Amino acid sequence: MVKSDICRLAMMYTLGGYYFDTDILVTPELKAQIAPETTFATVRAAAALSASFFQAFLAASQKHPLMELALKEFKDWYDKLRTPGVNEAQMRVSVAQGNIGTGLLRKAYDNWSRDGPMPKVSHPGGHVSQFFEETPINWLPRAQYPGLLPGHSGFICDYAVVNKLTNKVVLYSRVYDSHHHQECSEEVKLMRSMG
Repeated sequence: MVKSDICRLAMMYTLGGYYFDTDILVTPELKAQIAPETTFATVRAAAALSASFFQAFLAASQKHPLMELALKEFKDWYDKLRTPGVNEAQMRVSVAQGNIGTGLLRKAYDNWSRDGPMPKVSHPGGHVSQFFEETPINWLPRAQYPGLLPGHSGFICDYAVVNKLTNKVVLYSRVYDSHHHQECSEEVKLMRSMG
């Protein structure tokens, strides 16, 4: 996973734009929910990983300083990993419970920004970060999130990514549960209905 994380960051730094994992279901709301002044956007991971960022969706302007810093964090981490005598398993688990990419991206953000990942943060140099939040569907007040799926697909399928400032669902974080090798039935049905 570390190599794919580095490739993703290098692409985002070099070209800018949007990155989506293939198992993401984007709702029509996403584009309207990203403020025009935003230069970096991602998702705060759910519950147990809330200190991490969700790399399955990233948006960044070209040559964004956070992407550059994240690449340096990865290089430093990888150099330490390859040091003779290092306990590789322990080092991996020490970063975001083994979710290396999300943990190192968050570390880079914390080194770059003075402000935590609130829904919208202004930074020096004209940069603006925007954070959506991954939340279990059954934790969301249904009446406040029109169009929210029922959350009956099971396992890790039942998560929505929302803009808590506007109460809009911007994406569903999985259409396939790779741990249990099953499609997320509600998300797949919604995806097919979208054409």
